[in-house]
Amino acid sequence: MERQFSTVCEENKLTATQTTINIVNLIVGAGILTVPYAFRAGGWVVLPIVVVLVLIFTFTGVLIVWCIQKIESDLTVLEDTGQRDFAFLARKAFGQVGQRIIGACFAVELGMYSAYYLILIATNMPRCSNPWV
Repeated sequence: MERQFSTVCEENKLTATQTTINIVNLIVGAGILTVPYAFRAGGWVVLPIVVVLVLIFTFTGVLIVWCIQKIESDLTVLEDTGQRDFAFLARKAFGQVGQRIIGACFAVELGMYSAYYLILIATNMPRCSNPWV
């Protein structure tokens, strides 16, 4: 019985790429749902603000990729752990303390996302369960 269960679990594993796509889809999907409400509440005045924010976020992403590529070119074989994330950048820039601070920030952020989705589900569930409300 144990052998059959482990075989089923191994067959249902996601790759890192599939997991990343699922997480991005989840986060971006919820963000896309709020954009029409933001334009309704703020009007077309919000559009330039959104465009500026998108440009800033794009530039930040380019800088992060540039930093990772720069650090990768300076790595020795002994230092290379295969990890390429913000904790990796923090460890290279600020040492072990920076890595722990960034790790704690990500844990809090993921907890906030979980709370956000629970609130989203709780506020919309009555509308889904009773269509005449």
